[in-house]
Amino acid sequence: MPGPPIKARHWARYGIWSASAIAAVALLVLVIWLLPKWLTSDASGGNLKELDRLASVNAARSSLVFLVAGTAALATVIVAVRSHALDRSAHVTDRYSKAIEQLGSDKREVRVGAVFALERIARDSPLDQPAITEVLTAFVRESRPLVAAGAPASATARPAADVQAALTIIGRRRADVRERALDLRACDLRESDLPGANLRGALLSGSQFTGAGLEDARLEGAWLEDVDFTGAKLQAASLTRALLTGATFDGAEVYKMRVSASAVSEEQRRQMGAGWGDVVEV
Repeated sequence: MPGPPIKARHWARYGIWSASAIAAVALLVLVIWLLPKWLTSDASGGNLKELDRLASVNAARSSLVFLVAGTAALATVIVAVRSHALDRSAHVTDRYSKAIEQLGSDKREVRVGAVFALERIARDSPLDQPAITEVLTAFVRESRPLVAAGAPASATARPAADVQAALTIIGRRRADVRERALDLRACDLRESDLPGANLRGALLSGSQFTGAGLEDARLEGAWLEDVDFTGAKLQAASLTRALLTGATFDGAEVYKMRVSASAVSEEQRRQMGAGWGDVVEV
């Protein structure tokens, strides 16, 4: 039967801890009682008066008591801090698990709440931000994929509230050197709102940003091959060092957009039309 052995092991551990505690207390008492006598033993042949000897012993014992009390207080603080850290970690884990579960809900409002709950967790626990960012990018990829030949899988152009919330949080996250490059390849991101979004180095190849709001977006070093920016708002966006092979800019608003001149083809300049004159080449 599994019950008795578990109970026996429990009592065995309890007995070991109890015996260890008793032994520690006994040793502590012996140290406080005997060590001061040894430290204050009279090496002068017995000339030290009894009252002086007792005073020295008591003073040594008082010092030892203060030392032990201070050590115990420090140990208590260390244990309390460690316990708090473990409790906090467990709490974060519980919140994370609950948010992930809610992200798979059939109800959109529940998914929106889960997305913002993940953002709060990332702020409270920066070590978890890279994992949370990957969860959110995977959520966007699964919710807004492109099918064969780059056609949108979604019937509606504008992302739903839960997907837009995920995109907003991805775009405003704090920079973290431990993060992998954002993977939003082959996504339908038409008419998404990403002003000022941090998309540095992101993998966006083949995605559609038709009519998207990307004002002041940070796209430095991003992979933008075959991205459709038709009608996108790219005012003051930074595309320096970005890979633009095959990207289209028909009707895009590019005032003060920053690009690496060598990365822009003649065809892309033609697509930008008169707006090319307002582009900042770096």
